[in-house]
Amino acid sequence: MNKITLLCLLVSISCVTVSAQKVLTRRQAQVDISFFFDQAEQIHPDLYRHISKGEMRKRIEEVIEELPNRISDGDLSVRLRLLVNSIEDGHTNVSVASSLSDQFRSGNTMLPFTISYSKGGIKIRSSDVVQLHPGDRLLALNRIPVSDLAQLMGFPYVDIPSQRAARTAENFSYYFFLKYRIQDSINVRVLRGDKVVQIVVPMSRYMKKTAIRKYHYHVEENGVGVLSLDAFWGIEEKKYRRFLDSVFTSIQRHPIKRLLVDVSRNGGGNSYYGAILLPYLNVTNYRFNQKYLIKTSGPEKKYIRKHFIKWYMYPLAVFSKIGRILLFKPNGAITDLHPKDEKLPSSALAYKGPVYVLTSNATYSAAADFVSAFQYAQRGLLVGEATGQPYSGFIDKIPFVLPNSKLHAGVSFKAYEYIGCNASNRYNGILPDLPVDLQNFPSRKGWYKAVLSRIQE
Repeated sequence: MNKITLLCLLVSISCVTVSAQKVLTRRQAQVDISFFFDQAEQIHPDLYRHISKGEMRKRIEEVIEELPNRISDGDLSVRLRLLVNSIEDGHTNVSVASSLSDQFRSGNTMLPFTISYSKGGIKIRSSDVVQLHPGDRLLALNRIPVSDLAQLMGFPYVDIPSQRAARTAENFSYYFFLKYRIQDSINVRVLRGDKVVQIVVPMSRYMKKTAIRKYHYHVEENGVGVLSLDAFWGIEEKKYRRFLDSVFTSIQRHPIKRLLVDVSRNGGGNSYYGAILLPYLNVTNYRFNQKYLIKTSGPEKKYIRKHFIKWYMYPLAVFSKIGRILLFKPNGAITDLHPKDEKLPSSALAYKGPVYVLTSNATYSAAADFVSAFQYAQRGLLVGEATGQPYSGFIDKIPFVLPNSKLHAGVSFKAYEYIGCNASNRYNGILPDLPVDLQNFPSRKGWYKAVLSRIQE
């Protein structure tokens, strides 16, 4: 065999390995489903907050009953995702099988339009093909009626059910593919005025998203400084601190009228990076939450000991309050904690002018923690939409792998309440002081124009 032939064979084998789905027996799939919920019941502090145990068991039995004799890991991951979403905890999840995600990214799987949900149904928001017009009301895709497409709302992991529509619209092509696996072209039927229009349009290849600029700063023409923080993960602390030093040094040298901190696209990460920013905003006392409930469990102890504590350091964990809770309390114990204010060192670069924080339904997890602390400090006003993280929910998950499909999963072990949580708002996001419906604007540029106009009223 010559070198060229061998190289081609190796390339083709590697491609098949990447795209091939693992096939499981019905019994193996059933074991994985049961394993996930066994782990969830051990780890989660309030698994049946939003759905009764009886109803959850009924749904599990229905999924198991409908399992075919043989099922791919991709199909199992989709069924499990829809099932796990019944818990309504955005941090507790099962990942989509990599084989299925690879298939989405490598084929012509992107719909040539974006959509929005309204009282009138699903409408075309923007389109890459001239035959479809913004405002057209979607009736069917490949003869799949809109009533069936409503099932796609079960795919996004959310904590606030009222935000399902917006989150589904953001990733409509992906969820449509997960459910129906349609590629290359699609038959679209829409209502335009009183006329039904039906056309076949090509689908496009998934385009890899550009790397997130996790933080950046610019000044708008009206003298408003915009500090964008798009992620609190994957950050090098020294670089981040240098960036903040440079931004607030620039603000001192070139004064601005207002500062807008944009966390509208920040899906979270480590709350620590939000806390680092607070002294630059002239906040030195802060608190993220008014309450935590932490559940101790066997899977949690095993994970923490394996990944975070050397064997010779384990005995010393008993001298730490959190160490005693996580590692030495009996399995199943739930500890109620009420955090106190934490003191931060003041900064010589602190900005003392008007501050606004821009939020949206994508402001989640650690980013929402920052919003909670900012609001508690009464340092300024929130503008935009309600956060995607509610006043009371679940965070900090313990990851594990399902035994047969090898799907990655995670379950929250901590419940929290933001400051100001009460019976009327506990399942809602943190509301802005100055509401702006960001869904009306397809780009960040449009958001800023509306937001900047709002904060200057």
